[in-house]
Amino acid sequence: MEQKINVCFVCTGNICRSPMAEVVFNVIAEENLLPLKSDSAGIGSWHINDDMDSRAKKALSKSGYLRKGSDSEDGRFLDHVTTSKVGNNNDNSNSITDFQREVQPKSSQHRSSLQGSSSHRAKQFKPEFFLERDLIVALDRSHYYDLMRTSRRYYNGKFDESIKMLLSFVDNSSTLEVPDPYYGSLRDFESSLKLIEQGVLGLISFLENADIRVRD
Repeated sequence: MEQKINVCFVCTGNICRSPMAEVVFNVIAEENLLPLKSDSAGIGSWHINDDMDSRAKKALSKSGYLRKGSDSEDGRFLDHVTTSKVGNNNDNSNSITDFQREVQPKSSQHRSSLQGSSSHRAKQFKPEFFLERDLIVALDRSHYYDLMRTSRRYYNGKFDESIKMLLSFVDNSSTLEVPDPYYGSLRDFESSLKLIEQGVLGLISFLENADIRVRD
């Protein structure tokens, strides 16, 4: 069986941005039968064991990543985003690569039976995660620098190269940071999700072409 590249998305508390990135990444990867998987974590411990923010779930559900209605409350995947929909975002349409245009998830008429975990439970990033994941992806600069400090404190910088920023995978991106929508409205979560979609598509394109040694 082909080993999967393991990615960990990291944000502040693991209830908003990083779990949205985890869901988007896993849905697209599994829809396209790619040897990729992900989880997510937070820099801080404030929300350990908390569920995903309800606004994050609503944004994911509206974009077709989660079951609508009561099922969306337990974080299960349903419809899979199409690259054409992501590419039609006028603010970021130029960032879609040839590979991303070729990824064609199933239509809503052929919904897969892919199911996520029954509920998201936030966790804090731990130094040993570097030993268990192939790539650590930060959602903004504060997370990136914190992860770099952790790599250097515990492993003398051995894992510095495995730490990336999500939007660094988007060509011609005007920003490297996915804004924290926590203190905003549902519209802010939807805006952050659009950036996350672009970043995830770019990341998957990178992983498809990169020579990454999968950890045992």
